Amino acid sequence: MNVGKPQKVVIAIPSRQPAREPVKEPVKVAVS
Repeated sequence: MNVGKPQKVVIAIPSRQPAREPVKEPVKVAVS
């Protein structure tokens, strides 16, 4: 059961747009 709880938390993090925005910013800086 403990393994099931952390899995839901990980899915909720990527589901949030704010979590992806900060990831794209550093990617664009590295490309530019």
